[in-house]
Amino acid sequence: MSGFGIGSVLTPLLMLSMPTSHAVAVLAVPHAWATAIRLLHLRRDVHPQTFRQFGVASAVGGLAGATLQSLLASPVLTVVLASLLVIAGTAEVCRRRIPLPETRAWRLLGGILSGFFGGLVGNQGGIRAAALLGFHLNPRQIVATATASALLVDAARVPIYLFSFGSVIANAVPRLIVISAGVTIGTLLGVPILGRIPESAYRRLVGALLLLLGIGLFASQSACGSRPAPALVLATTTSVANSGLLDRLLPAYPEQVRIMPVGSGLALTLLGRKDADVAITHAPAREAAELRAHPSWKYRKLLYNEFVLVGPPEDPADVGSAGGAASAMRRIASSGATFISRGDDSGTHERERQLWNESGATPAKERLVVAGAGMGQTLRIANSADAYTLTDTGTFAAYQGTLRSQVLVAGDPLLLNTYAVTVDPANGRARRFADWLVDGAGRAILERIVTNDVRGFSIWPKGARDDQPDSSPRR
Repeated sequence: MSGFGIGSVLTPLLMLSMPTSHAVAVLAVPHAWATAIRLLHLRRDVHPQTFRQFGVASAVGGLAGATLQSLLASPVLTVVLASLLVIAGTAEVCRRRIPLPETRAWRLLGGILSGFFGGLVGNQGGIRAAALLGFHLNPRQIVATATASALLVDAARVPIYLFSFGSVIANAVPRLIVISAGVTIGTLLGVPILGRIPESAYRRLVGALLLLLGIGLFASQSACGSRPAPALVLATTTSVANSGLLDRLLPAYPEQVRIMPVGSGLALTLLGRKDADVAITHAPAREAAELRAHPSWKYRKLLYNEFVLVGPPEDPADVGSAGGAASAMRRIASSGATFISRGDDSGTHERERQLWNESGATPAKERLVVAGAGMGQTLRIANSADAYTLTDTGTFAAYQGTLRSQVLVAGDPLLLNTYAVTVDPANGRARRFADWLVDGAGRAILERIVTNDVRGFSIWPKGARDDQPDSSPRR
């Protein structure tokens, strides 16, 4: 009735535990699911001509908004979202609509604007509802056409989010299941329940909620300087997060640290956008590029292990006797075997691409399956499919007891895997944490952990150069 859904109401709530950009991306998946279910019930009422004008314009706006969203820092997105919530909430509480002029150009603009803000901050319903009021449609046609347009926006923005935040979305799967179940039930049961509630009362209630959420977001931004310091955000490669190493290490640090398990590429992007305070990564080529772009960043090696090629014990591509990593990858490419790729701009994915390049071959498209997930989940997929994949010794050690897959290729110099901690030294809290970790009390704790508790990692040796992406512990 009011034109607001899970994007407007749940995004601020999810922002309590993750940056705005991540909350928007994560919620886009259940939003698309709920919209598709709703469209099944309303598809016969979609107004074709209006949908062709308004829906396509919305998709274009959604694509632009999602692309921009991946480039903006979360504080900017928070202010935009808060402004939209306050405006929309005030309009509902005061029972005011702001319809656009009844011309084709303004209707197209309404579609573009609603899609743009949907892609940018997940809030699009209010603008869409206001725009569609100018089309002289009956209420059911308005709802159906708005739903079809929303699904088109989701189809445009979700691929952008998956490309930019694939690891974040994969790690939020448990939340996605709960949210999707909730919105499914709400979608199926909501219409008969809402039919018993006076529309004016419902709209005022929703408007009041949106207004409070918007004011709360503004208050949270303005109070940043006076409230207690928030948790230090550590964006770390999933191989480190999955190993259990940080669960043992971080309780010893005097400040609260929030772990954000993502691929190395995204971790560095988050550091550059100030959505993370510290990054732990294992992608030397990407690290070198980021250090060139941010010459003031402080970069130090922390740990190392090696990548290993794992696969079914039967080893159908006979990679175990290949004699090296590049030769093994060439055998996989020329055989009928399947390879599971991270495909997520992570450090493992970077090394995989380098190994395919060294081998001079790649598998056929149907045999190079992109998991788009973290290392642990990728290992499980490869294990269940009797496929090959590239992993690191730390993650494989953590999951080995549950896997049939075996290590088939190891020990090649091309498989050296180094982990570095990177911070912007202008961020004092981040700099102190990195110093504690690399040279302070944290180093001794970390060394005990990798020696006694967590297999598959070695501490970076003292005396070895540690300030360049191509630094090696062996020289």
